[in-house]
Amino acid sequence: MLKYQINQDFKDIVSLMGQQVSFISSLKVEDKFYREEIKGTVTDISLSLSGQHSISVDGGDYFLLSELLEFQLLTTS
Repeated sequence: MLKYQINQDFKDIVSLMGQQVSFISSLKVEDKFYREEIKGTVTDISLSLSGQHSISVDGGDYFLLSELLEFQLLTTS
């Protein structure tokens, strides 16, 4: 059962490639939190055996999926 779930998780993450997404990224610097809204196309995906998978939007920085807030797929018209 666990192997099936891992395979399904990978498929779900890989299906994000080329999709338009938006999310909030939060960064803590010293005692302050900074939030940034990110919108764009998923161009890179990094899969990890530890489960710490990440994506890159428009070829920029990588973001850990587990740390993203308000993640959503955007519809393209």
